[in-house]
Amino acid sequence: MRRRALEWWRWTPLRLVDWIWSILGVFLVAVLVLFVVQHHHLIPRQLPMQVKGTEFEAIQAEKLNFTEELLSSTSFARQLVDQVSLAKAYLVLAKEHGNLDFAWELSSHIRNCQILLSQAAMSGKRITFEEAHPVVLQLAKSIYKAQDYHYDISTSITTLKKHAQALEERAIAATAQSAAFGRLAVNSLPKNLRCVNVKLITDWFEDPKLKQRAEELKNSLRLTDINLYHFCLFSDNVLATSVVVNSTIANVKHPLQLVFHVVTNSISYKAMATWFLKNDLKGCTVLVRSVEELSWLNEPFSPVFEHLARAGKGSWDMGSPSILEYLRFYIPMLHPSLERIVILDEDIVVQKDLTPLFSQNMHGSVIAAVETCLESSHRLYHYVNFSHPLISSTFDPQVCGWAFGLNVVDLIAWRKSDVTARFHYWLKQNADQTLWRDGILPAGLLAFYGLMVPLDRRWHVLGLGYDMELDDRLIGSAASLHFNGNMKPWLKLAISRRMWNRKRRREDPPSIHPRNRYADEPPDFGLLASLYPSFKQFVFSSRSGRPAIDWKDYNATRELTRVLLLHDHGINWWIPDGQLCPTVPNRLNYIHWIDDLLSSDLIPKRQTSNNKVKGFDIGTGANCIYPLLGASLLGWEFVGSDVTKVALEWATKNVESNPKLLELIKIRDATDPFSCSDATQSTRELVSELPSKLFFVEKDESQGQELKECGTVQPPVLVGVVKEGETFDFCICNPPFFESIEEAGLNPKTSCGGTTEEMVCPGGEITFVTQIIKDSVVLKCSFRWFTVMIGRKINLKSLMSKLREVGVSIVKTTEFVQGRTARWGLAWSFMPPCKDFISSTVALKSHCSFTLEGLNRQCGAFQVLKAVESFFLDKGVPCKIDSSSFCINVNLNNVQDNTANEMGLSDLLKDAENHSTKVSNGSSCAALVSVFEQIPGTILVRCSPFGKDGTVSGLLSSLFIHLEEHLRKEFSGKSHGSLHKQESKKPSLDETSH
Repeated sequence: MRRRALEWWRWTPLRLVDWIWSILGVFLVAVLVLFVVQHHHLIPRQLPMQVKGTEFEAIQAEKLNFTEELLSSTSFARQLVDQVSLAKAYLVLAKEHGNLDFAWELSSHIRNCQILLSQAAMSGKRITFEEAHPVVLQLAKSIYKAQDYHYDISTSITTLKKHAQALEERAIAATAQSAAFGRLAVNSLPKNLRCVNVKLITDWFEDPKLKQRAEELKNSLRLTDINLYHFCLFSDNVLATSVVVNSTIANVKHPLQLVFHVVTNSISYKAMATWFLKNDLKGCTVLVRSVEELSWLNEPFSPVFEHLARAGKGSWDMGSPSILEYLRFYIPMLHPSLERIVILDEDIVVQKDLTPLFSQNMHGSVIAAVETCLESSHRLYHYVNFSHPLISSTFDPQVCGWAFGLNVVDLIAWRKSDVTARFHYWLKQNADQTLWRDGILPAGLLAFYGLMVPLDRRWHVLGLGYDMELDDRLIGSAASLHFNGNMKPWLKLAISRRMWNRKRRREDPPSIHPRNRYADEPPDFGLLASLYPSFKQFVFSSRSGRPAIDWKDYNATRELTRVLLLHDHGINWWIPDGQLCPTVPNRLNYIHWIDDLLSSDLIPKRQTSNNKVKGFDIGTGANCIYPLLGASLLGWEFVGSDVTKVALEWATKNVESNPKLLELIKIRDATDPFSCSDATQSTRELVSELPSKLFFVEKDESQGQELKECGTVQPPVLVGVVKEGETFDFCICNPPFFESIEEAGLNPKTSCGGTTEEMVCPGGEITFVTQIIKDSVVLKCSFRWFTVMIGRKINLKSLMSKLREVGVSIVKTTEFVQGRTARWGLAWSFMPPCKDFISSTVALKSHCSFTLEGLNRQCGAFQVLKAVESFFLDKGVPCKIDSSSFCINVNLNNVQDNTANEMGLSDLLKDAENHSTKVSNGSSCAALVSVFEQIPGTILVRCSPFGKDGTVSGLLSSLFIHLEEHLRKEFSGKSHGSLHKQESKKPSLDETSH
């Protein structure tokens, strides 16, 4: 059977897969269409670029580069910029003429224009006509308006020129002012250097021998000896001149052949002369002269004075330092007998021997100097005005310049060429300062023109006062360094002070006494070992190859002391183990210092039948070193005291071992001083009545109480040991330095031994020395000098304060140095001075004060003021209160005798009568007592005396002490504490009786 064919047109339902394929096809078609459309839009953008070409590129460039828009002559941006520039000029003119309203109008238009330009630059679009027209129109109207105000271009140019000229003049003035300030800084001296001058001038007037030596030096034959090396300096700076001299001396083999001629002004002459007369210059001669001594240097002879007056430095004052700068042109007049001399400036530091300069071949020239034409600005045309016909017709502008600072001068050629007359000629030609402005170098270049021979640059290296980049190798190879410029080495603005500071001669450090036999020749251990076999076993060779001993070995140090005393002094000596072993050089320093005190004329000398010096050794010890050395060297008589049996026994043995000294030295037992001496009961009472505060260190009250409880108050060391009627020239003492035996062993580098009695004192050396001070008050007439050795420098100040309290007349201190060990000597005396002077170590009181602390808030300054008034009225002292200023005026003219007796001041009044220092009835002696409340609960009471007399000051001081006790009891219940003394002047000798 035949199958029936399908009908193609018959609709059949679509399946899901068909739908998906259909949607996918539509999507692909849409993508294709979008691609075609996009491609169609891109093609028209590229075709015009190819067709139009350069026109579109210019448009594109205008959008990308706004600078070309500003440079274009047809752009609106260019017109706006031009208008703004012109408007700004008119704005300045408007402000100059005070037209502030118009200036504000121009400012607003300029601001609008700047905003438009900034927007165009940010957007990258050209400024259109519509945008530029209103802004340009407003600016044009303002500019036309400015022209109506006569702000034209010519006026603008003239005003701008004036502004430029004014700025240039200000810059020139600032430069000149800076240079003037620089010169002022260079010529000025720091405060510390001025203090040095003041101290030196004080020494000049205090020591009349200095003036005598200075006059004698002017007649020395060495000043005219042509076989010596002569140097010349002109300066008023003492320290700078010292650096030049010291550095020159330090670099020569034979300083004795050097002679320095220093010329200074009258102000610095005394300080300069004192400095060189007091310092050791290794044998060379330094003559200091003042300008005033140059009688031939006057105004008729020299035009320098007229030149200085025209320059604004005043009339020709011989004290002016400016005259010193020109003295180098008068060398033949200063030194008529010399043939060659070297001139040095004050800012020179010498590093090598300068004596070869005196054999320099001068080739007939007058002066030798280092040329400076390595720099283009140091030719002759840089220093003088070559536009002047006199200069241009006489000199070559390309001639090398040269420098002052270190110059060799042939005085024979100078006199032949008459350089001084040439200098006078050019100085007169420059009367109107048309040849050069200022300074002495241009005058020197003209005066010595054709008469200069160059030196090797290494003789004189310049620039250390301004050039921070100098080659170190050049500095190291230089014979002299010149700190020319404003940065002088003695100023704070100096570049480098290293080379300068190490050449300064500071105050000589403490050293061994010059009369000490070991000052120049220390002990030769090798020689001693060869002579004394017992010492040889302790000597060995050190790392340097020199003989040495072990300072930590007690036996070695003891044997060294024995052989030194035997070899150098002929003294037989020995001590048992454990006893203090002294160092001979250090003890000799002490002996020689006492000899200096005794030979001085500070206090009257003691008159004795045999005219022998007699000393008292406190704690002579087993070594008995001071009596043995003093008796052996100087023939002094001694009394040595001690408290231990071992010390007394061995001291006696050491004296008996030297028969020649047996009659000069006596040993005394001080263990029971009142039974073994002739001391009277009155002496005991004097000791007991002395102020107890002298026993203790002023630290705090609790510590003082502990010392009392521990029994640290030492028995008298002089009172009771010194017999009634005995007199001595001095006492000598090496006190125990330490508070405990553990503290004594803290120095492991040496081993000098020492027992507890020799090394330790409860409270330390300050307590022991304080006891000596207390005894010295009682025995003030028995000794000329009281001396002690101090182990700690910090204790000197406290002990000197105690000496001021007890009223000493003279205090002297020194430093003993032996190797690395330093000790200090303290000496005082109650004898009236031979000269009318006040010791520099005793301070004059101008006021005293104390503080009341811990008061109740109800106790204010007014209550304390009323209590002070009541105190003086109760004592019968007239006073007047001033409540507004919290002060009380106290009148001491009519102090009643019963008041003085009540306060224990009768002795002070008697002492005043004996010295004829009683105040006359007509004199006004008063004091001002002030009360200040510093903080709540703390009151300061201060007393300022009006009278300068010692008796009144003594009464006032005692009154003030009683006042303090009274106020402390009334307000705070405290006992008398330490009086806080504030001192600003130096007290008279009668002022310390309290």
